[in-house]
Amino acid sequence: MPCALQYFQFGFKRITKLKSALPTLRLLKTYSSSTGNGSTPYITVGCTTRHCRQHYGGGGTATNQLSFACTVRCSRHHNGLISATGSLMARPGPTPLGSSTRQHLHTSHPNYSTSDFQLHASTGISMEEYRSRRIKLMQALPPNSLVIVCSAPKKIMSNDIPFRYRQDSNMMYLTGFSEPEGVLLMRRGHNESLSGWSTLLVAPRNLSKEKWDGPRIDPIDAKDMFGVDTSESTESLSRVLGDALLAYPDVYCDLSALEAAGAKEQPHGAVQNALIEHARVHGRTIRGLRQHVEALRVVKSDAELALLQAACDTTSRAMRDAMTITHAGINENLIDATLEFGCRKRGATAAAFIPVVAGGARANTLHYVRNDRTVSDGSLVLVDAGAEQRMYNGDVSRTWPVNGVFTEAQRKLYSAVLRVQEQCIAHCTTPAASTNLQFASTLFGLHQLSLHLMLQELMPLGLISADAIDAEARGGTRTALTEVRAVYPHSIGHYLGMDVHDGGSQPLSLPFEPGMVITVEPGLYVPDSPEFPEEFRGIGIRIEDDVVITDGAPKVLTSACPKAVDELELIIGSAA
Repeated sequence: MPCALQYFQFGFKRITKLKSALPTLRLLKTYSSSTGNGSTPYITVGCTTRHCRQHYGGGGTATNQLSFACTVRCSRHHNGLISATGSLMARPGPTPLGSSTRQHLHTSHPNYSTSDFQLHASTGISMEEYRSRRIKLMQALPPNSLVIVCSAPKKIMSNDIPFRYRQDSNMMYLTGFSEPEGVLLMRRGHNESLSGWSTLLVAPRNLSKEKWDGPRIDPIDAKDMFGVDTSESTESLSRVLGDALLAYPDVYCDLSALEAAGAKEQPHGAVQNALIEHARVHGRTIRGLRQHVEALRVVKSDAELALLQAACDTTSRAMRDAMTITHAGINENLIDATLEFGCRKRGATAAAFIPVVAGGARANTLHYVRNDRTVSDGSLVLVDAGAEQRMYNGDVSRTWPVNGVFTEAQRKLYSAVLRVQEQCIAHCTTPAASTNLQFASTLFGLHQLSLHLMLQELMPLGLISADAIDAEARGGTRTALTEVRAVYPHSIGHYLGMDVHDGGSQPLSLPFEPGMVITVEPGLYVPDSPEFPEEFRGIGIRIEDDVVITDGAPKVLTSACPKAVDELELIIGSAA
């Protein structure tokens, strides 16, 4: 029975026939290795009988580098041997992906490969690093622990129109698997190795759905693709999860994510029901998982820092694009659209969050996202935006005058915020490297420093009351800092990574370590109120950069984005 003619982008096209009295094999994979005389094929075929997941490597033999043959046996459905034959027609060009080693060409899902190189090309993270993350997590938990992680559910925007799919950050962090309807099980008993055992369950292939939504990963291939110990179809979830729950009493799972998905969403509903029954029958307590994974995520590897740098570069350049098209009377939505286009054309998957494009006094609404008003001549526009690139995020805020020139009052406030930010960035060091012993090298300590620095900036500008200044002169800063918080109401920053507000379960008191990435974003938001000097009323300013903690001086990932007054005035409107 002939298979469909298939074409592949990586250097070969293949015509394949399976010759058998029982035509129940299908071609799964084709490998090719570069040799002096050409490319030698290696193939794998699998049984296509319903529910049979057997697959077999074939002893591929080549005839003058253009044809192949192999023989396999399906122990479930065939008593005899079944042969598969076909031909390869070589096309000129480089070895696939520039590699001289055997390269796996996956027929059902060409975006993935059993090759570690291909997984790295897709996610930016090596298979070994994913494996190392799983090992570290299991070593942080007691023996006899079972970890359950589900893919993010699909989300519907309206009726049957979905939002763009984004994988659950913890699932992506532990596997690199980017599809919905997946479940990762990890377990480690008293007598098992410290690395434990991992199983990835993925949804079964459904050719009817794939016609609409595109190809899915086959459960039998997931093991090799993602470096887990075993892989199965979610059709086996009830059995696999049931056996694991009986064998491993300490269960860790993100219950809030299951509840948010809802009982009707699968496989979330099946997992949730199994855990409820497990707790009822065996009296087990289900422990939270999120904080344990986020404790690992808060310090980034070199590969993660490279991905963050790429996302920050994209964000910075898109922000620069927005500055160049700005002019007096511009609508906020044009800046918004320029940001999105600037990010997407440079490789961003999506915006990291809905951007803030707030003209004039609207900048005093911290999360203003309507982005549909005209920004009048003489006003500032506050822009807070970020690009998501391969699941890592940039987060940058800049404020600039739409007509290209700061007024005297705007310049005073902007320069005050910039000085505070630059001094806070200098404090982003490890405790051992810090020269300021008054404020801890933590996010909390950094925020306390920013409040005191802001106080010193605001007093000469008349934004702190005389009573508060007198109290501060006598050594009492409580009243003055309360007044600072009235115009600087948010924290100095947050952890950054796969989530914009990364590591949400981690305390702000964590000592800075090399590899941590944080934002540094002081701001001033002066209400349009008689208690403040008239020249400053209604002005909102925020300046935000993304910073890596190192053993020495901090590294600013977003340094490509202009923020000096003279630099901004030079670039604003240059392309308008």
